[in-house]
Amino acid sequence: MKIEVLPPERYGELPPMEIGCLSPANSIALVARDNGRIVGCIFLAQPLHAEGVWEAPGHIGLGAKLIEAAGTEAKKFGCTKLFGYAVNEAMGRYFRRLGCTKTDLEVWSKEL
Repeated sequence: MKIEVLPPERYGELPPMEIGCLSPANSIALVARDNGRIVGCIFLAQPLHAEGVWEAPGHIGLGAKLIEAAGTEAKKFGCTKLFGYAVNEAMGRYFRRLGCTKTDLEVWSKEL
C-alpha cells in the first residue's frame, strides 16, 4: 500500500464522493493505493483541514495512515495542527479513534 499526493490534473481518478467545494485550485488530495487502485483518500484545504476521509470496504484502519500522511504534508506548510470537521457523532467517534481531540471551536457556514 502506498500513500501519495494526487496531482490536480488526476482528480478525475477519485471515486464518486461528496467533496463539497474542494477543487484542485484550493486543495491537496492524498490517496492510498493498493495494487494501483485508489482505496482511500483525504483532502487538505485552505485553511488546512482534513476533509473527505474515506476508506474502501476491507481497508479498515487506513484512515489513521491517511491522517498521518496528511499531517506530514501539512507540516510542509508550517502547520502545527490538523483540523477536521465532524458533522455527526459517528464522525466524531471516528476522529477520536484516529487520535484527534475535540476543540471548543464553532464552525459557521453560509449558503452561497
